[in-house]
Amino acid sequence: MSRRKYVILLLGVFTVCMALTLPKLVKPGTTVPSFGGQPRSQQTPEIINGQDTTTTIHVALSMSDAEFIYWSKLNDEFNARHPEIHVELMNYPQAEAYPEWIRQSQVGSPIDIILMDNTMIREFAVTGYLSPVDDLYAGDTLADQLEALTDSLKWNGSLWGVPVDSDPLFVVWQDELLRKAGLDKPPVSWTTLLTVIETLKSNNPALQLIDLNPMDGRHWTAWLGVFGGNAKDASNMTVLSDQAQQQLRFLAEQDVKLSVQHTAGELNSWVERLKKQELLSAVFSWSFYNGLPDTARKQLAIADSASSLAWSGGRSFVLTAQSKEQEAAKEWMSAMTLPDMQSARYTELGKLPARKSVYQSGFEWEYSASRPPNWLLDVLDQPLFTPDPDWSARWNRWSDLWKGLEASKPLGLKEIDNLIRAWNGAQKSGAKGAAGNL
Repeated sequence: MSRRKYVILLLGVFTVCMALTLPKLVKPGTTVPSFGGQPRSQQTPEIINGQDTTTTIHVALSMSDAEFIYWSKLNDEFNARHPEIHVELMNYPQAEAYPEWIRQSQVGSPIDIILMDNTMIREFAVTGYLSPVDDLYAGDTLADQLEALTDSLKWNGSLWGVPVDSDPLFVVWQDELLRKAGLDKPPVSWTTLLTVIETLKSNNPALQLIDLNPMDGRHWTAWLGVFGGNAKDASNMTVLSDQAQQQLRFLAEQDVKLSVQHTAGELNSWVERLKKQELLSAVFSWSFYNGLPDTARKQLAIADSASSLAWSGGRSFVLTAQSKEQEAAKEWMSAMTLPDMQSARYTELGKLPARKSVYQSGFEWEYSASRPPNWLLDVLDQPLFTPDPDWSARWNRWSDLWKGLEASKPLGLKEIDNLIRAWNGAQKSGAKGAAGNL
């Protein structure tokens, strides 16, 4: 063989070897240039006997752009650690998520996992759109879950979701005003509150009892469930009791200026009014409370009794019945709900973790924005109600009832009486489709 032919042969062998080995030198999840000159993220599939063995799963989310960026970073890290699994995230607008997930469940879309509000899960489970995830609670995992967050995930002897976090609503109180009324903590009974109001209003007739979002059914449920004996009834969404009706009418009488117009931007004005002792209480989400300046937070008190909505605002991963890659999907869900992951998300997003163990290192007396308070275990680690198959439908009717208020009108006794009659009438008749008549 001539020298020239020998050199050509060596070059050919070298080229073939480089073509076969170069892809293996690029780590999964790294950035490589595309043909267009712009960087792109490459997920290199595992090749065995010439076959692509990478499993692709799709996760549906519904959240703000800022939170989606955070979850995308977590997912990129997972993809880099698991080259055999490629996870794609999809973010749906909040107003479109629920009907779109229903539609896709009916037609059999490729979605494997949904990060779903706890209030939706029973409906999806009962209609056959989900697969149970009991095997993800093996060992000590179930014992580490908070009861208030897993209750709404139970149906037919199985668990249909894995809790991720919670951003519950709480009624917060102006601490100095409570002290002026002779209390060292928020009232836990209805009769005590009536005494507090009578005492405070004798010196300040313009004092407002509470501020909340009148068009949000969750806010009303938080108000109804804050006093002893009402929590379970409020959570079950049953017929309004005499005390519940009295609470609603009393609120309309006290807060005759309460307007249905309410925006997120008004939250800061709430805080200022609380600081000035013009407002006794308000309904806040935990993440909002957690983000307040220390000076404002020190003037507020939260009752350490169970809130009827301790579980609401919670989100869980659910596994769709149509998923063809359930094992890979469960591996991703398990990785994303580990205690360390939940602790880091609390620091970043302010949403409460779903694992008891994350609270055990939390503060007890001194406040820390980076760790959840361990006194919340008393609120979140107790069952509040037993879900039934019609609960989700009742919740939707309750939400629609308050959304139907006219934004241009103040909320008074007449409106409250109409709402009470509409709700109790629908509940007593048992009409599942009564939402439009409320």
